[in-house]
Amino acid sequence: MDIEQCNPVSRTSARYVPLPLAILMTGYTVQAIQRTIERGDWQEERVWGRAPDGCLFIDLVGYERWVERPRAALARTRAGA
Repeated sequence: MDIEQCNPVSRTSARYVPLPLAILMTGYTVQAIQRTIERGDWQEERVWGRAPDGCLFIDLVGYERWVERPRAALARTRAGA
């Protein structure tokens, strides 16, 4: 029996990535990410958060939801609606 049949390998990508990796994956600069967080476009615990050691991480599922969000919904969020 082939070893691959006995031990199938499943590979998934990480959902939570540190800021340096998020920069490479999204194309945003550190400054752009900081501004997006400061403006409130990225909500804590939805798109970003802090690991127990205090390091900033990006939730890629939350990031993808934010990217796919209609512009009208983003305008309402900024307006406080």
